[in-house]
Amino acid sequence: MAKRQRNAPKIENSTEEKTESKTAISPATADNNKNSLDWYGIYQGVVPYADCEGIKTKISLFKSGEFSRSLEYLGKSEVPMTDSGTYTWNPEGGKIKLSSADGYTQSYQVG
Repeated sequence: MAKRQRNAPKIENSTEEKTESKTAISPATADNNKNSLDWYGIYQGVVPYADCEGIKTKISLFKSGEFSRSLEYLGKSEVPMTDSGTYTWNPEGGKIKLSSADGYTQSYQVG
């Protein structure tokens, strides 16, 4: 019978099969706002702003990848500014980047 060395690893003989599967999930296939919510529609709220009481923001997202937006600077102007364009999702699927026709971009979290 062979002698086991003092610091050598112990080898056990077992008839049980241990199977453990670890699968990496990429951001594109993981659950995120883009693939697990009905995200298209209208989002609205007031965004804080230093020069006025806030910016009343209304964004409509369309399945086609287009958006329309109105921005009203509360306490400064009663006429909302409007723009439209296209949007893209970030790789993780939690934020969109709006790109208006005039080249202005802005990101928002969806969800």
